Amino acid sequence: MFGADTNDDTRDFTTKLVRWAKQTRDTFNEGGSTEAISTRRLVDVCLAYQIFGNRKDAVTYCINRFA
Repeated sequence: MFGADTNDDTRDFTTKLVRWAKQTRDTFNEGGSTEAISTRRLVDVCLAYQIFGNRKDAVTYCINRFA
């Protein structure tokens, strides 16, 4: 995701993003939501995290259309 130079914080963030995506997709598939997090959206979050260096800002800016 971030290249070969990753650290524990990056791995932790990646793990949390994958879990979040799975939960939203499972909820969508069960009919509990009308929105799911796409793979493209996850890529956008990762790129935004590289730019801003802040998890909250990256997620906030990339899911703005869901608000």
